[in-house]
Amino acid sequence: MPGALAAMMLVQALVMMGVVAVPVIAPLLAVELDLPRDFAGGFQSLAFLGAATMTVVAGTLVGRYGGVRLSQFCCALAALGVVLPVSGPVVMLFVGALLVGAGYGMATPAASHVLARVATAKTRGLVFSVKQSAVTLGGLLAGLLVPLIAETGGWQMALTTVALLAVVSIVLIQPVRRRLDDDRDATRPLTVSAVAENVALVWRHPRL
Repeated sequence: MPGALAAMMLVQALVMMGVVAVPVIAPLLAVELDLPRDFAGGFQSLAFLGAATMTVVAGTLVGRYGGVRLSQFCCALAALGVVLPVSGPVVMLFVGALLVGAGYGMATPAASHVLARVATAKTRGLVFSVKQSAVTLGGLLAGLLVPLIAETGGWQMALTTVALLAVVSIVLIQPVRRRLDDDRDATRPLTVSAVAENVALVWRHPRL
C-alpha cells in the first residue's frame, strides 16, 4: 500500500504543478509574449474546463485501462500542456491549458480507484487525506521552483523542467502498474453510452 500511495501522490503533485506552472509566472509571460496582464484568469478557466470535461469520462477510462495507466496518461497530458508554448505560437499556451486541465481532472478519479482497492476501511480516511495533500504540495513546489528557474534560466526552461518531471513520473510509477491495474477490463467499451451510464449511476444514487 505505501507504494501505491507514493505513486498516486507523485502524480497528484505533478499534474498540479502543470496546472499552476503558467499562472505563477504570468507577469513574466505577459511581458515576454505580449499578453494582457490578466491572461492567467483565462488560462485557468480553460484548464478547469478541460478538467470538468474529462472528469466525466475518467470512470470509463479507469475501467478499461486501469488507474495507474490513466495516471500516466494524466502526467503525459501535463507534460505536453506545459511544453507546447515553449516553441509554438502564443495560442499553444491556451491549448496547453486545456491539456493540463484534462490531466488534472482525471488524476483524482484514477488515484481514488487505485487507493480504494488497497486501503483498508480503517485507514481509508487517512490514506485519501494524505493523497489529497499532494495537490497542495504540487502547487507549493510550482510556486517555489518555477519562478526561480524562470528568473535564472528563462520561462522556457522553467516550463520544460515541469514537463520533464512529469515524464519522469510516468517511468517511476510503471513498476506498480501490473499489480495495481490487474482489475482493468480491456473489453470495456469507450462509447458515449458507456460514459452516460456512469453519469446515470450517480443520478440514481442521491447520496452520491
